[in-house]
Amino acid sequence: MKKYRTGIAGSAHINSHLYSLNAVPNIELVAAVAQTEVEKKPFQAYGVSTFYQSYEEMLDSENLDIFEIDSDPSQRYKMTLAAAKRRIHVLGEKPIAVSLEAADKMVKACERAGVQFAIHNLRRCDPYHIRAKELLDEGFIGELLSIRAICRDPRPAGHCLINLGTHLFDTTRFFGGDANWIFGHVTIEGRDVTAEDIEKTSDGFGLIAGDKASVSLGLDNGVTAKVEFWMATPPYFGIELIGTTGSLVIRQPESPGPMMYRKDALWSVDPTENEWQPIELSPEALAKFDSSRWDSVYRMVVEEFIRCIETGEEHPTSGRQALKALELILGTYESHRLKERVTLPLVQRKHPLEVWRQD
Repeated sequence: MKKYRTGIAGSAHINSHLYSLNAVPNIELVAAVAQTEVEKKPFQAYGVSTFYQSYEEMLDSENLDIFEIDSDPSQRYKMTLAAAKRRIHVLGEKPIAVSLEAADKMVKACERAGVQFAIHNLRRCDPYHIRAKELLDEGFIGELLSIRAICRDPRPAGHCLINLGTHLFDTTRFFGGDANWIFGHVTIEGRDVTAEDIEKTSDGFGLIAGDKASVSLGLDNGVTAKVEFWMATPPYFGIELIGTTGSLVIRQPESPGPMMYRKDALWSVDPTENEWQPIELSPEALAKFDSSRWDSVYRMVVEEFIRCIETGEEHPTSGRQALKALELILGTYESHRLKERVTLPLVQRKHPLEVWRQD
């Protein structure tokens, strides 16, 4: 069994990443970027003893096969290009980047170098989402009519758009396919966002705006999707697939189950058709989970990454897929800025909020 020498930089979801890398036998975690004793501690818990002050030094010194990038989003562009230049495979946290210009270059650089490039849009590797896609394709809820995705979070929509929005838009595309137009509306305190409301985050996520956002997508298959970001509590994150003979939903919180079904898409005089019923996975699929469900999915992303390195296939959560999710995030702002429906893919690749702020 080939061992893949792996180095890691950054601390985003670090415990899940270290768990997943350590759980895959093909991975040999050999080094990390850490400058203080506090930063070194989580890596040392997984047996890492070699540390570097910079990622460039680590890439030049360790003969790595894989570079796991968990830095803040503003740093991922230059790190990915540095790895591609050295023909090192890249597995990174989401979002892929904070601008389409950067993401375009990252995807192209890895393609030219012939290395695998994937982002932890991990729901594409989650057995529950995979099973829901199979049920959808089998006609379990009839013909797909609509998709509704919701992120309800105590943080403002601007923050969630660039962060959790990566998962929400990517999952919408996983079930519904590519979008050919987008219409976005972003508000703050009940009024439309203006250029004066744009702010820059302190954690590397770039420019954001708004506390609520409503996004409509026209998909290539004729289905319309609605993606919404609400600044509200309690937190909720999920997607509902509405068909002619029923609805499927995958959601967090996960009680009474991660995936549920009901016969009627809206309401029925027969109350049993309105009741949500959990749909469980097969024993074989359930056996893939360890004690922590989402840590297990992180592990499955890494296992799939190794498989794709060895087969040359595109990873389910590839940089190309992550780029398209980012395009929907930034397309939301572009549509709101122009106050019109915008055709996809976006022609304008600069950050819409940067363009708006400079106008």
